[in-house]
Amino acid sequence: MRIINWNTNYWQRKHLDKIFWDYLDNKLQPDIAIFQEVCPNLKSPGFIGDRQKEIDKFSEANTFVWEDIDSKRKWGSGIFTNNIPIRELKIKTDYRGCLSVAEIKIDNKILTVISLYAIIENGYSITSLHRMFSDLTLLLEGKLGQKRNIILGGDFNASLQWDKQQTGVSHKIMFERLENFGLMNLLKIKYNEPIETWRSNNANRKWQLDYVFVSSNLIDQIKDIKVLYNDRIAELSDHNPIEIRLDWKN
Repeated sequence: MRIINWNTNYWQRKHLDKIFWDYLDNKLQPDIAIFQEVCPNLKSPGFIGDRQKEIDKFSEANTFVWEDIDSKRKWGSGIFTNNIPIRELKIKTDYRGCLSVAEIKIDNKILTVISLYAIIENGYSITSLHRMFSDLTLLLEGKLGQKRNIILGGDFNASLQWDKQQTGVSHKIMFERLENFGLMNLLKIKYNEPIETWRSNNANRKWQLDYVFVSSNLIDQIKDIKVLYNDRIAELSDHNPIEIRLDWKN
């Protein structure tokens, strides 16, 4: 199974929307796409559907769950599948549009997939991250439903690189909180050092702001993970997608 996590930078590149969805369908071809800063394209052949607010059965499911952040920002976080049944898992949160949670049913087995976008509030992403992780605590600790097969992807707008430029270790503490939930940082396992996932002409270094975490019970099923980059990706977004290869078995 191929999974892509990507901040699509839709709000700055709306004019490339058709090219983006064509590239997704024809080149990347993921089974599951975990997106931030995205707006669904209902005309895309693979990732298509009309979003339903209340979905109780997988047989009624759509191919994506998504919500915009607010009336001004008509883009948000979402989880899309290539015609695989999906339903939204509702949690109590003030971060609708930044935080999407879905259950995806594959061969009578369920993946819990989370797309997270750390909105910056008063100059800080750490505050919104901690609030979202508090909202996710029951799910991540297995109190909401059952022990889950979790994949969490997102643009955290956070990095250990920032701790080196400020007083304190607030970013380290935030990542340790995730590890305490039993989630494993796949890029850290593969690359050990931060790898560039966000590109800026004004950046003084190669920044990693994007991450994929999985529950420890999935780690042996991860066959590959890598950050993708080419000229088309550079055109479509200021973030680089993360590709995960999962040998899915329950």
